[in-house]
Amino acid sequence: MELTYREQFLRKHGVSPKTGFLAEHPPAFLPHSFSNMAFNLFLGKLDSTLYCLERLVAERQMEEAAQEMPEWSGGFDIFSRPDIERLQLAYAMLAHAFWRERYPYKTVDELRNDARPKPLPKPIAVPLWRLSRITGRQPSMSYGLYAQHNWKFVRSGLSPDDISLDTITPLHTFTGTEDERWFIKIHQVIDFQFTPAITPLLEGCFWSRFWSPRDQFKLSRHLPPDTPIAHIEEQLAMAIEPVQRAVRTLARVRERCDTGVYFNSVRMFYTPPPNIQFEGVPELEGQLLNIPGETGGQNPTFHFLFAALGMKDTDYHIRNRSQCTHEERAVIASTRADSKIHEIALTGREPLRTLHNELVQAVIDWRTEHKALAEEYIAAYGERSGTMKWALQFLEELRQDAIAHLVP
Repeated sequence: MELTYREQFLRKHGVSPKTGFLAEHPPAFLPHSFSNMAFNLFLGKLDSTLYCLERLVAERQMEEAAQEMPEWSGGFDIFSRPDIERLQLAYAMLAHAFWRERYPYKTVDELRNDARPKPLPKPIAVPLWRLSRITGRQPSMSYGLYAQHNWKFVRSGLSPDDISLDTITPLHTFTGTEDERWFIKIHQVIDFQFTPAITPLLEGCFWSRFWSPRDQFKLSRHLPPDTPIAHIEEQLAMAIEPVQRAVRTLARVRERCDTGVYFNSVRMFYTPPPNIQFEGVPELEGQLLNIPGETGGQNPTFHFLFAALGMKDTDYHIRNRSQCTHEERAVIASTRADSKIHEIALTGREPLRTLHNELVQAVIDWRTEHKALAEEYIAAYGERSGTMKWALQFLEELRQDAIAHLVP
């Protein structure tokens, strides 16, 4: 099937017409068919270490494994982009497992109060830093790596259309618990369910750029043959059900992810310690880095939705997008620059105002559910901070910002 111009734009920027921001075919193994046999063995060893991660964590052998890893030599230009993503996933998960073993604090608040310099061994630090320069993500584990590039089908013969909570599973976890696997799958399926909304939202934003309060729609040979405003309304209407369905799925976290297991066994793997030294990276010599870890707030799918609706962009959002790729940030920035959907809604035009508000209400519902989950899974255990080290009270401010975006 031939892709539309908008779909071509998305594909060029790593967004699949079939799975959205969720990687369409994340590789389960690194390539091992290079002419350099020693390099093939090195890559095989890296894959093996990642597949042994749950055991290394359980037996507290991650520090030893990190020190014994061979150092990376050579460049990355021989790898495809999906292989680059797998490489960054591997080194990021190994880094977070190393930090968790060496600094076994029980809460984020305790961890961030440890101001000591914290060296990351060169065999992990160098490739992780260099990969981060390629992808645009920070040199740590991100939502994109942990969720969007970390899944496989549970059996052969399935296609992207078959993605569901019953048909996929994460390639890698830290704990091997069903709770962690379920937590990851929920977010992967949310991204997939949102996918049918992406092209219509992009289309609506693109045509809305021609609108102005004075001229309504500027004359342009590029305008669609039907009434421009009606075309935008049609696109927004197509986006509502997929967005609402994705939002409803978030509540299903509770079905198989126990709050105690999540808080005590899983979540502290997501947060890097403060003051990290990347050993062996010349441009970072003498620097102590404070970098973000993994959180659902980094999901480019929802940053794209916020941009399409012209919603408030804060330091929190900007910091979260530092864990998106160069290409994802470009899509989000382009969408925000184009969209005048909120401005048109403010004129009271119907049904555009109602359609706009239905999408904003989905964001409010998302914020409400996210806040409730944070209270149950984190605050109930006495923790004050999220995995990105932001105070949990900030979630209510985000919810109020979304409510304020409704057009009466």
